[in-house]
Amino acid sequence: MDFKRHSTYLFMLRMMTLVSGAVTSMIVARTLGPEGKGVIDLVMLLPQFVSSLGSMGVQASAIYFAGRGFSHRNLVQTVFGLGLAFSALHILLVWIFKDEVAGVMRKGGEHKWVILSVAMIPFYLLWKYSDCLLQGMFRFGAYTSLQMASLIFRLVGVILFLLALGFGLAYGVWIYVLSALIPAVVSMVLSWVFSKRSEKKASTKEILKYGFQVHWGNLAQRGNLELDRFIINPLLGTAAVGLYGISVLMGQLAVQVSGAVSQVLFPKVAKEGKDALDDTCFLSRSSIAISVAGSAGLALVGWYLIRWVFGEEFAPSYKPMLWLLPGIVMSSMGMVLSQYLAGIGKPNLNSIASVIALLVNIPALLFLIPKYDISGAAIATTIAYTIQAGIIAFYFARETSKGPSAFMLATPADVARFWQLGMSLLKRRPGK
Repeated sequence: MDFKRHSTYLFMLRMMTLVSGAVTSMIVARTLGPEGKGVIDLVMLLPQFVSSLGSMGVQASAIYFAGRGFSHRNLVQTVFGLGLAFSALHILLVWIFKDEVAGVMRKGGEHKWVILSVAMIPFYLLWKYSDCLLQGMFRFGAYTSLQMASLIFRLVGVILFLLALGFGLAYGVWIYVLSALIPAVVSMVLSWVFSKRSEKKASTKEILKYGFQVHWGNLAQRGNLELDRFIINPLLGTAAVGLYGISVLMGQLAVQVSGAVSQVLFPKVAKEGKDALDDTCFLSRSSIAISVAGSAGLALVGWYLIRWVFGEEFAPSYKPMLWLLPGIVMSSMGMVLSQYLAGIGKPNLNSIASVIALLVNIPALLFLIPKYDISGAAIATTIAYTIQAGIIAFYFARETSKGPSAFMLATPADVARFWQLGMSLLKRRPGK
């Protein structure tokens, strides 16, 4: 496995995500305002959130078993079969609880947008599965290419239809929808094309068993990531969702490196086991240092950047961003260490941390949002992120006998090593 090359792919993707995401959000914000941006956020969040609720952790199983050399073709068949079954169950459950779903989206959520969101659930679920299959097969080039194509499609669409032609909200929604549906279909096809046959097959029971250890933690993690916006909407309205979305987008600037290396680390640990421990500690230390530096930079220039890029009416997004930054620094460590625990076959430890964080996050959101508006949501999220990262660090230390300094405190040698790694990535052309 070429860790440098795959990290390069993902880092390029994350940087492109940042740039295109910022430009796209700026255009949407300036042409449709906070209300329109809030509607688009909710339309796209609903299928992502609901599909995560019923994914049963199969996406993690796809990476884990593919990385360990099990038959790719068998995995694709089993995973897609489970995806279709879960999709049908999702739609049934949404129909049963349609009044509750409509209630969550009632501010700015017209009936037609709710229907569209529900229809996207199977595509999001199968896209999630097929993307993870590609990662488990170490087809990071195909994976990143599809993600980039989605970003480019969305960016070109909003420039043409919203900015140049001045079309309204409906066009904005459909641009976002198609930028997800098209690469989802292509990803499914490629995961089948790249799959290889092998005598070593993972049974449905094994896939579900490993996946369930991950799934209940994923449910809690998804709640920690997105529940804040679903609570903000009925309490404060879709305009507040739009403002808070910018706060989150800005805060994510500080964790792109951590996200890229942790995404490659999972299949690496699944393949190498505890031999990847030293690399994990190095990446954790480096991620914390980089996110601290990035957060400090955002604190200094974020006020001006938000007003310049998104407009004066999004200035209230700055204060919640500040409250998010401490939690984002902690999450940069948690992202790396959690991949090691999952890779050595103990994803249940990450799940415990996510559930405990969610149990703190929900009452904190309900208490702090009415008192401090979207800043309250940011404070609650930071508390949850910090608790989650702390518990993951505890389990990591217990499983590896490593003290906190081994995975938290960067050294001068780390700086030199990371600089060398960065230079090698810049010199290397993807695919070489």
